[in-house]
Formats: sequence, C-alpha cells, structure tokens
Amino acid sequence: MTRPGVPPPDRLACEGCGYDLAGLGIGASCPECGRPIDRSLPSRRTGTPFQNSRTARAWLATATAVLRRPRSAFDTARIDGGPLDALLSVNLTLAALLVGLAAWAPAPYALADPAWIAAGELIRRPNAWTLLAGPVAWAALWGLTYVETVGVRFIGRRRGWRVTPTVAWTVAAHASIGWVIGGALVLGSALLPAATDAANPRGGWLTRAGDLLGFEPSQGAVWMAGVLGAAAVIAGLLVFETLVYVGIRRCRFANVPGAR
Repeated sequence: MTRPGVPPPDRLACEGCGYDLAGLGIGASCPECGRPIDRSLPSRRTGTPFQNSRTARAWLATATAVLRRPRSAFDTARIDGGPLDALLSVNLTLAALLVGLAAWAPAPYALADPAWIAAGELIRRPNAWTLLAGPVAWAALWGLTYVETVGVRFIGRRRGWRVTPTVAWTVAAHASIGWVIGGALVLGSALLPAATDAANPRGGWLTRAGDLLGFEPSQGAVWMAGVLGAAAVIAGLLVFETLVYVGIRRCRFANVPGAR
C-alpha cells in the first residue's frame, strides 16, 4: 500500500504504508494499515554492526546479515549515513582489489603452460590493464552504484515512497557486498582456468571447452577465463540488484533519527 502524499523526512511516518503519524500516541496503531506505531519509531533502527563499530569483525557480521537475512538487516539499518559512507568505501575497495589481483592471477602458470603464453607476456610487461584494473574497477563500481541510487529515487517518487538520498545510499552501501562477491568470482575465474590447465600438460578441461567453442587451441583457456569473468561480473550485479530491491522495499518509508 502506498500513499500519494508522504510526510517529509523529519516527520514520523508509518514504515508499513507511509501514513503521517504525527500527533498520534506511541501505543496506538497506524489508522491506515494497523501497524503498531512503536514499530515505526526511528529508535527501533539500531543500526547494522558496521554502522555501530567500524571493525573487520563488524564488517563481516554486516555482510553475513545482509546476505543471509536481508530483510532483518535492512529493517535495523539506521538511516543517517552520508552519500559515500565507510561501508560502501570498504566494499568497493575490496571488490576493486580482487579485480586487480585477477589481472595478475595467471602469472604463476603462464611461464610453464604454453596455453598461457599470451597471458604471460601480458603480465610480464605491465601495461594499463594490469596496473589500472583495480582503480578502474573501483570507479566503475562507484558509477554503477550512483546510477542505482538515482534510479531508486526516481522509482520512489513515481510510487509515492519516501526514498531520500540518504535512504538510497544507505541501501546501496549495504547491498554493495554484491560487488565484493562479484570481485571474488572474477578472481576465481582467472585462477581456475590457469590452474586446471597447468595441472595437465595436454590442456585442461577448460582448454578443451574452449576448443569446442572454436577458440584457437593455444588460447582456449584464456578465452574461457574471459567468459567466466563476464559471468562473474553478471553474478555480482545480480546480487547487488537483488539486495537493493529488498532494501528499498524495507526502507521506502524509513524514519531518520529525530523524526517525530
């Protein structure tokens, strides 16, 4: 249920339907949807672990909660972060680091496996790709995240939701764990083909799969690494988009601290 007119961010709204709760007692229920008013109080949004303690353990707890119990995680997320808060910065940096490592991943195998000669030459002679893969990935992921926040704010206006910039960035910051998953899969996609081929002098199963797809015999594994890398990027994007969808649904009428 949505409302055509939603109260401003500093007024208490029902987090179930967006009804203006100003002037109603805490012990009452929303006149429109029946949700108890105390379930919409900003004090119930105690914050995810990383919002309360910016440590590695808190980051891991937040990532686990968002991936395993996204609805509960977004229900407790505190809506008070800046446009680019620490959680988003950490996730983008981790994802970019993993992508950067992926650019160098075949190096240990390239010297010993003829199928990776081209990759070996690429890595032994550092170039723009191997040196800038991480920074470029960081900038690209930030750009995609920004576009996503603009998109959800547009959708929120069309549907009568109260998706402020702070709400959009809070959701995107927590959903950005999807970029980390994508980065890890990209690194795996670079390591797996090289490792399987290095273990088999006649070419591993990925080389043979590349041959079946029409790639040159000496380049089968390299091309398959590219195919797997593209699939990894898509997988990370799907995780991010799914979490954003869940997060916006849970935070579309979220109350900021001090709302009354």
